[in-house]
Amino acid sequence: MTGRTLVRTILGLLLCAFAWFLGCAEVLPPPGGEPDRTSPRIDSTSPANGSVGVLSEKTIEIQFSEQVQAGTGKAVYISPRPKTDPKLKWRGDRLTITLADSFPPNQTTVVSIGSAVTDLRNNHLDSSMTIAFSTGPSLDSGRVSGTVLKEGVGQPTVLVGLWELGRLTDSTVIDSLYPDYLTVTDAKGNFILKFLPDKSYRLIAFVDRSKNDRFNPKRESIALPDRAGIRRRCDSFHGKEARHARRSCQPAQLGAQAARHR
Repeated sequence: MTGRTLVRTILGLLLCAFAWFLGCAEVLPPPGGEPDRTSPRIDSTSPANGSVGVLSEKTIEIQFSEQVQAGTGKAVYISPRPKTDPKLKWRGDRLTITLADSFPPNQTTVVSIGSAVTDLRNNHLDSSMTIAFSTGPSLDSGRVSGTVLKEGVGQPTVLVGLWELGRLTDSTVIDSLYPDYLTVTDAKGNFILKFLPDKSYRLIAFVDRSKNDRFNPKRESIALPDRAGIRRRCDSFHGKEARHARRSCQPAQLGAQAARHR
């Protein structure tokens, strides 16, 4: 092999190795410059947020303002809860949610994106974000909001669930059922459930240590509002200490207690 041929061979190997390295390189945040402290946001969705008359499909696309990742803990909640958990695909600045079944007819579907979602600099969403669309002619308009506290301090990442009272009986153990509507508290313990149908609900907030979207009364604390039934029309509650039956003017307090519908 001549010296010129040897040089060409070595250069060719180096170029191949460099191309392979680029192909396998991990996506990392850009170095240098001012620290990025800007939280990601949702730029667009498909179906569009607030749209009605949506075709019966299985896929929801969410476009963020920058590359994002799921972070720690559950990041996506769909209400009413589908029978089968959806498949989530995080790719760059886009999240694709694929349902097992098509959107039900004449129903408002609500997607809550929790603040666990971060960008590549680990900046979290400012708060949980909600999008909604309907296969019917209009969106449901009910809402329930409140705050979950423990010893006067707002509790983040607490799940807040609503169970339709119409499907509960005197013998129903609620911890055997998934909530119909579910969201998570923000960094200050605040929550809001929007786009609810015209029904009455049982509300329970709980620390989901089991990571299964249902509370375990033996190991998870819960908080209850000051009334058993929650109406859907712009209803914000002032809660009670979960271990006591008296009314108060304070937001819901976390306490250990098993819950049965009565």
